[in-house]
Amino acid sequence: MKEISKILDISPRTVEFHKSGIMSELGLRTTAELTRYAIAHHLIAETPAHS
Repeated sequence: MKEISKILDISPRTVEFHKSGIMSELGLRTTAELTRYAIAHHLIAETPAHS
């Protein structure tokens, strides 16, 4: 949240508020589910696991 809030110049609580709203709208319960959704819908790129 801190990194995103710095980039967008908003508070971490505002980031969390919007994240929660998005997750609720999509019916997602965890950050992992949100991440999988974003990858499946090409909103973020999947990166290989570190060795």
